[in-house]
Amino acid sequence: MGEWAFLPWLLGSTAVNYLVAIGIDRWRGQRRARLLLALGITVDLSLLLVFKYAGFFTENLNLVLALAQVGPLPVPSLALPLGISFFTFHKISYKIDVARGVAEVRRDPLDLLLYILLFPQLIAGPIVRYHDIAAELVERDHRLEEFASGVRRFVLGFGKKMLVANTVALCADRIFAIPVGQLSGGLAWLGIACYTIQIYADFSGYSDMAIGLARMFGFHFLENFDYPYVARSITDFWRRWHVSLSRWFRDYLYIPLGGNRVSPGRTYLNLVTVFFRAETLLQSFAFLRAMAGLGPAQGAEHTVARYLDRSMALALVAGVIASTPLLPAVAAAVGRRVSTAGGPRARLLVGGARAAALAG
Repeated sequence: MGEWAFLPWLLGSTAVNYLVAIGIDRWRGQRRARLLLALGITVDLSLLLVFKYAGFFTENLNLVLALAQVGPLPVPSLALPLGISFFTFHKISYKIDVARGVAEVRRDPLDLLLYILLFPQLIAGPIVRYHDIAAELVERDHRLEEFASGVRRFVLGFGKKMLVANTVALCADRIFAIPVGQLSGGLAWLGIACYTIQIYADFSGYSDMAIGLARMFGFHFLENFDYPYVARSITDFWRRWHVSLSRWFRDYLYIPLGGNRVSPGRTYLNLVTVFFRAETLLQSFAFLRAMAGLGPAQGAEHTVARYLDRSMALALVAGVIASTPLLPAVAAAVGRRVSTAGGPRARLLVGGARAAALAG
């Protein structure tokens, strides 16, 4: 949460969800259960809107009031509780899963607190649906092999974040800071490549760390990234990118609204209810022009060689390889071939294959 001052808010909202879910379970299928569910979701979303958007709404309201020559309202400055979005997603998932009967209601409030406060994924995901880990909240399998697997996955994610994402981010930051009139085609492509690798290694790295940490404690989270850059369509890309978020909206928003079984207009509305680094449209168009070969000629001041040194090139190559299923596929094939041979040499090769899989 970041500060102890938010603890009463967290405990209070959890207590509300605990009582609401028990009522939903008691009257499941009845009108009062649906009303309780709507009330609980309204409370959760209201808290999220107050903490995250109170200042934004007030500032825009003041613009309208200024047109009417009315004095501005004081703009609230609220500290944002750490992980509030994930707390909200988890609480909504819990109530809806209980209402649907796909998971049992928690009679022990500590079990519910464990689900909501499960720390590995609170900052950057994945979003863990309640019914996916409901059984593990009560009983988990603690084994050394699983713990070691979690450590390896955490190290993988840490490497993606620190060695790949943070490295290429330096290059992306420098290139996107170049004045638009001095942007060459080579630098535009390099900047986009660096940013593309950065956001994948950043998000997937955090997810890997969360999945690894959870596995150390006996929890098994679903995968959150499925090599989105090898997708064959935009739809396939969004299925592979931040999978837990897509599934959450599909299961708890898109399908309940009617999904694609309603009119085309309603379908498009459901799809809206959803990479570019450029901060302005002018900068966006400048990058597109440069990438199409319509930018200024490469000058002495801003050259690709100035930004792409050996460490940056290595990080880019590692990021490209990690964003494809190539190494895991090769490692799996090698592992299958040598595992049947037996002996120390075979075990060494299998260990090397597993290490290669980690890189992917």
